[in-house]
Amino acid sequence: MDKFGDKKNLDLFVKMGVMSNEELMARKTTALQHYSGMVEIEAKCMVDMVQQSILPALRRADMSTDAIEAALPALKEGLQEFEHESDDLKKATLGRVLRLETMEAVRA
Repeated sequence: MDKFGDKKNLDLFVKMGVMSNEELMARKTTALQHYSGMVEIEAKCMVDMVQQSILPALRRADMSTDAIEAALPALKEGLQEFEHESDDLKKATLGRVLRLETMEAVRA
């Protein structure tokens, strides 16, 4: 998504009459914000599911909760850092790590 703003891409789209610089940059911003919004929803849902459903179910089944309880703080910290970032590109980058690394560790 970040490549939308590269000079060669901007020049190509303008030269071909597809989009102006402003339109392309707006598309980039919208795509980054959309991605970040989806990641935020997924991460918040995961925190809720773990706390409200998964941990209680494991406890009722007398199963170990150690691994998931150990991974949950990293998810909460990553989500908090993600929520406080105001730059769209940095936020999307943090979201990628949150989604593909931190959340995956909780699932494991």
